[in-house]
Amino acid sequence: KELNLPDNIINKIILSEIGFTVIKGISPVKAKGTNYRIKLAEKIINNPQARRLIVRKQIYFQTYPNINWYKLSVPSISPKPGFEEPVIYYCPSVMNVADKKVNMISKNYINPIKLTLYTSAKPLTGIKYHEINRVDFIGELGVIASYNISELGLFSSAFTEFVYGECNCQIMENPNEDYVKNDRLSFVKGDRSEILLDWVKSCIQELAKKMENKTTKEKRQNNLKNTANFNKILNTWNKQFLNAIFKKELFGNDNDSGFKGTDEPNPVIGQNQRTRKNKKKERKTGTRGGDDAKKTLSHPSVLISGYDTDPLSSDGNTFDCDPRHPVVYQRPIDVRASIYWINTSKSLARLILSKESADSPRWRHYLFQRHLDIIIKEYIFQIGKKEINLDGDEINQKIDEITSDVHDKASADLLDFLFENNYKL
Repeated sequence: KELNLPDNIINKIILSEIGFTVIKGISPVKAKGTNYRIKLAEKIINNPQARRLIVRKQIYFQTYPNINWYKLSVPSISPKPGFEEPVIYYCPSVMNVADKKVNMISKNYINPIKLTLYTSAKPLTGIKYHEINRVDFIGELGVIASYNISELGLFSSAFTEFVYGECNCQIMENPNEDYVKNDRLSFVKGDRSEILLDWVKSCIQELAKKMENKTTKEKRQNNLKNTANFNKILNTWNKQFLNAIFKKELFGNDNDSGFKGTDEPNPVIGQNQRTRKNKKKERKTGTRGGDDAKKTLSHPSVLISGYDTDPLSSDGNTFDCDPRHPVVYQRPIDVRASIYWINTSKSLARLILSKESADSPRWRHYLFQRHLDIIIKEYIFQIGKKEINLDGDEINQKIDEITSDVHDKASADLLDFLFENNYKL
């Protein structure tokens, strides 16, 4: 009764149905009238020795003069998506340290050392969770040492903040070579403890790297998805611009100067506007029927490597460029189909996406520059078919002219696309 235990608990104790243990501590000087008792409870929960008991047993906490009892519970930790299951590693039976072989099992301890790592959806940082970001080393009866992951050394991945675990290593209690200290906070220094900690560190690094790679891959796919959407905008603008350029420069249609462009797909060369309206169905196929077929303008299709499906492949896979491919790439089969691939594997492309993401103006400007490359390529190719005797100076002049026209047109049509920080489709 002096403990102010609940009646149902007292009745079970009287009937010898349950037993209990009371641990009485010296009254903390900060407890009275402050929230220190809450911090004290959290310290108990996060203590490696107590935490395992709290998970398995009913533990209650009381501070005087408050007579209420509070049940201690270990906060549940949601695993990182994609790494829901614990990752288990087994230590080799023999390992080397400083050119010396160290046995990690023995005649009396035949079970291999087992490391079980868990992941967290959120980084285990801050007052509430940073003490969970550790590995508890378990002996025959309980925790024999505990190391915060940061104590194991320098890691190359920040994803170690998402990891915690426990390591079953009864051999560290071997009476003939005992590595357990009285405080059970760390191991006695020696060959076996040194190599065990190094091995645990390497396992954590491996898991952290897997999480980092998965996150990087997901981020890249999300960036490429946004890139593909931005590319559709530039594809539409590209086609309108090229159509106006082709009609003006290649076919002498000065009435269409000013680069007004057109919304119509594949307009038929040589037909006037009135005829075009009456031939909507024929315009899509590029023919007028009978023997009087006319060629259509072939507008290039610009696709994003690593994301867009290869339209020339029957298996429906995406097409990936190598970093050594040009920034704008065409396979021989793409030339005939008038397809261009923007190579997102190039080092500058990856750098922009990793540092600023696909939503940044810098990346949209990068895409615009690649479309400018394609416009110039198409323009020079078409000019070359018409004027086969162009010299270098004339080609440079043509490039300067088309580049200037593209920039003038883009400053009017793509102002928000190129400069708006929070541009939305």
